[in-house]
Amino acid sequence: MGSGDAGSVEVDPDALRNFSGTVDSEVEYNFRPAADRLFVTYGYGAMFGQDVQSVNVQAARRKHVAALQSTGTSMAQYINAAAILANAVRIAAERYAATDSGAAARLDLTAGFQQAMSEAQQAAQLPPPPPGRAI
Repeated sequence: MGSGDAGSVEVDPDALRNFSGTVDSEVEYNFRPAADRLFVTYGYGAMFGQDVQSVNVQAARRKHVAALQSTGTSMAQYINAAAILANAVRIAAERYAATDSGAAARLDLTAGFQQAMSEAQQAAQLPPPPPGRAI
């Protein structure tokens, strides 16, 4: 399929590398520092009602602490997911750049990206998504 055909996909490995680098930079220089500050703040726990013996206040404190912990876990997972995505895009870009134009035309981009995601997840030592789940 030539350029502009409805069924063709043009891949620019340099653009993929730039995207991967942008994701890495945003996480490392923006999101991670902000998350680290929040982790410290959240580590203090519920800052209200320490001396109040009310069952309701103590229940609210426990729920508040659970919410802080859940939010911290979500932020850490976001950081890990962004690193995995950036690495998978980098792997896909390197593979695509290493193919000749004939092989690139026959390359199954979906399977290739899924393989790159698997490798990036293994590199991060995280479990892969369940089968059949969109990446």
